[in-house]
Amino acid sequence: MRICKGYIKYIIWIIISIIALYFFYRNANKIKEILLPLLVSVILAYLINPIVTYLERKGIKRVQSIIIVYFLLMIVLSLFAIFIFPVIVNEISNLFKMIPDYVSLLTYKINNIKK
Repeated sequence: MRICKGYIKYIIWIIISIIALYFFYRNANKIKEILLPLLVSVILAYLINPIVTYLERKGIKRVQSIIIVYFLLMIVLSLFAIFIFPVIVNEISNLFKMIPDYVSLLTYKINNIKK
């Protein structure tokens, strides 16, 4: 009985795939720690690239365009942290303070529907 080379390659790929899946299953937390920063950096590069390309077409060198875009991004994030984030935190705090009132009002309405 002869075994074809194609079958041997197929079996080897199946074995390698099973070993790789087992490795990923056993090390899922470590892989997440590695892949999350990588995923964030890829998304950031994907979003920033059109702006850098636009500035490059306007005559600014690519390295300078990247520095300008990162600088503008830091300014926007800083302004968000200074002005918008405190307002959001305050509103969420107010919401949590009002939840008991909303729950009691809802309970009252539900009890009145039953009668």
